[in-house]
Amino acid sequence: MTYEARQQFQEKREQVEALREQLVHGDPDRPLTCAQGLDLLSLIEFVLQRASPERWDQALEVVAEEAARRADALASRRQ
Repeated sequence: MTYEARQQFQEKREQVEALREQLVHGDPDRPLTCAQGLDLLSLIEFVLQRASPERWDQALEVVAEEAARRADALASRRQ
């Protein structure tokens, strides 16, 4: 994970915590504000970008390549 990706992830975690605090301490009968709704939408979009089929394909390719590399290394040691 790049530094920028980690920073963005941390910012989203902080956004989640701030929104949780607002909702926990707010009036339970009051509807969400537009700002809170936009915060929720931003968080959902962030998660969906990282859970896209393309991202899963990339992750699986990395896992497969690493498994193949390790299998080759193990086979080389045994010879």
